[in-house]
Amino acid sequence: MNKSTFFFLVLVLAAAIVTGSTLGVISNFELIKSAAQNQNQSAMNADIEKSGAGQSQPDQNNALQTASTAAENTSTQVMVVSPEEGAEITSMLVKLGMPNDGDSGTFVKQYQASHGIQPTGNIDSITLNSIINDVRMQRVTEMAQ
Repeated sequence: MNKSTFFFLVLVLAAAIVTGSTLGVISNFELIKSAAQNQNQSAMNADIEKSGAGQSQPDQNNALQTASTAAENTSTQVMVVSPEEGAEITSMLVKLGMPNDGDSGTFVKQYQASHGIQPTGNIDSITLNSIINDVRMQRVTEMAQ
């Protein structure tokens, strides 16, 4: 077997692997989406356990109450972000619908209210986690189309 034939077979094999992986993701998109949402719920429960020592753990049917409780417990904490992280957060907010020249505090407050988080207008760990997950789901949806 000469080099060109070998190289061609390697390229065909690589294309088959990429195609198979893509078809696997597309055909299981709903399963992947529900797993990501379950992971988000687990992360919110973990944040509640960390910040709510001594409180009883809410059940999973109370997702909105869980998010609200977590936001109340973490909204007074200060997040220190680098300029690069701040720019990335702003970029994610724009992807979620914030106007480029819009007031981020107002947008964050509306976002929090629409996601069952206490609307403070400040980005705490629960809000940031929710924003990251929404942008991730948006990207997955775009890739699947």
